[in-house]
Amino acid sequence: MSDVIVHVRTIDDAIAINMFNTGNTLFATFASGSVLDQRANWMVTYDDAGDRRVHVYKNGVEAAYLRQDPVAGTFRTTTNPWRIGNQESGIRGLEGTIDAVRIYDVALAPGEIAALSALCPP
Repeated sequence: MSDVIVHVRTIDDAIAINMFNTGNTLFATFASGSVLDQRANWMVTYDDAGDRRVHVYKNGVEAAYLRQDPVAGTFRTTTNPWRIGNQESGIRGLEGTIDAVRIYDVALAPGEIAALSALCPP
């Protein structure tokens, strides 16, 4: 599985997605959109055969980006288990609630994301 970190940046109220390649290069995406103190549906997609950029959606609409690096090279993989809501060390716990998580093995199209978001209004 790929080595990916998703967290909230309180300094600028953004969702951050950090991915690394086998050369240990960081590829970051920071999506703004009032993360703190709001209930919302957040969806993240990535298509290795497409533009190789992480795309972030809030309530079915693509977010504005403070940074959106295209990924180069091969992803660094890990045997660590997936963690949702905290890092492996346990020091960066989510202060909030995660209602549902879905993981797909394909990158969803914007229309599919909007339709899924409409099924679960915030």
